[in-house]
Amino acid sequence: MTGLRLRYIVPTGSKRVQMGEVMVTRSYTQSKTTRLCTHCLADDLAQPSAKPRDAYVRGSWSWRQIFACPVHGVPFIEGPRIEELGDLSYWAVTATVKGLPDPSDQYFHQRVLGTAKNSYLDAMEADVATELCSILGHMAATSDAKRMMERIPDGFENATCRREGFEIAVQGPRAVADFLRGRPAATDRRFGTHKSLYSPIIRWLNWNINDPNYRQLIDFFQDFAEQNLPLAPGERFIYPVGKRQVHSLKSAAAEYNISEARIERVVRENRGFTRGGKHFDRAAMHDHIVREQEKVTTSEAAKMMGCTAIRIDHLLKAGLLGYLPNDGIGERIFRFVTRTEVENFIDKLAAIIEPVASIDDLEVRRIAASNYKVTAAVRHILSGDIRACVLRGEPVRLDTIYLNIEDMQREKRADPSRRQGIRKSRPGSLSVDEIRVHLDVTGSTVEELFKVGLLLGDLRREDAKHHARRASKEEIDEFKKTYISAEEVAPKLGTVTNKLVKKLDRLGVEPVLRGFKNMAKIYRREDLEKHSLI
Repeated sequence: MTGLRLRYIVPTGSKRVQMGEVMVTRSYTQSKTTRLCTHCLADDLAQPSAKPRDAYVRGSWSWRQIFACPVHGVPFIEGPRIEELGDLSYWAVTATVKGLPDPSDQYFHQRVLGTAKNSYLDAMEADVATELCSILGHMAATSDAKRMMERIPDGFENATCRREGFEIAVQGPRAVADFLRGRPAATDRRFGTHKSLYSPIIRWLNWNINDPNYRQLIDFFQDFAEQNLPLAPGERFIYPVGKRQVHSLKSAAAEYNISEARIERVVRENRGFTRGGKHFDRAAMHDHIVREQEKVTTSEAAKMMGCTAIRIDHLLKAGLLGYLPNDGIGERIFRFVTRTEVENFIDKLAAIIEPVASIDDLEVRRIAASNYKVTAAVRHILSGDIRACVLRGEPVRLDTIYLNIEDMQREKRADPSRRQGIRKSRPGSLSVDEIRVHLDVTGSTVEELFKVGLLLGDLRREDAKHHARRASKEEIDEFKKTYISAEEVAPKLGTVTNKLVKKLDRLGVEPVLRGFKNMAKIYRREDLEKHSLI
């Protein structure tokens, strides 16, 4: 048939065919009909001394990954099968063309002719490059959608997605990586995990995981995921991850065994968060977090030393333990103690305390039952004035140390002012019931405050019952200045106690007494003031 010249298409027995200078997927080629640009045919016939046979069908028109004429920018029309076209001058149109051709159509037309010049896209097979552009364009469009869609509407023949994705890919691999890093910022928080934001890529490359033509892109996206997403060892993106490179707040808190709030503060102070996200490079932040890990809160120090948090505060204020002010605010109650400081303190006690095989209750008494404040008891132990022992095999902690009763009695007799102070303070002391009214809490809460050491109370007999506990009015007033219950704060904020407690948990504010049923939740006033809750 005259009038036809094709930029060659070479059929093969595989799913790919050679079209000009490139190999393309057979299913993306047009065979049952012929796509035509009427303006190109008109241009052929408009040449000087042109004859009807000089109009020809371009081979690239049959590749459906080119969506419009790369010269005129107009949509193709559908003609009959190529052997039925007849005289091509019949299809030529001389109307004026409005608009410009799409750069992505121009580029892929040039790929067919072997004249394209883009170092990034040229390194891929042409049809792989078109699919990459479509995936990127689909992800860009989905950032404003109501939900993530793994599949591209109309598949890889979606001209809008391919056009938008080409604008990204044509700038090279750095532009593609920058686009991908911006996904958490561009997409709202409806998606549960960052990995789900990249589901179109994962689905596409998993489908082609054994095709060597996709190897370059698979390696690129796998490397990107491991360097930018909080993936754990063994977790799969396209391949299983070998070593964690990025942390989320949750995964870092689990690895370093400190709270998410503290992790967030350290990373934010050191500007470690990635753009638009709450994850960070593990290697860059590791040393900073380890230094933070060395610090323990007074509550954590209390667990290590076997006492209450308020007794740790007493040791800090007495200079028996060193401290680090929280957030650089030196005037607040000391909040952080280095782990080494606590361990050295315990080692110092262990060097003095004698391990014994058994305990005789007639000769020794635990510190908590000794009528000594913990600071005084520790000073007496360190000075050697009072002998101390611990049951062999038990760790040396403040709740496992026993003081010699005879030594304690001798020290008390040597300090007559102490006994005078006790007698003077007794008339002004309050009973448990009076303390309950004074603090506006339940009686069981008061008993628990005595039990955990938040209230020290007056000296009492070792066999005294809970209802016999008493405390001075001065101590109760000091307690009210330092602590406050959630039950007291909640009504002032127009909420209920349970909601307030959950809010404080989210903020990382731990109560000094959480208690059980019928017990108040007690917090430090300064912790609530920090968050403007009182």
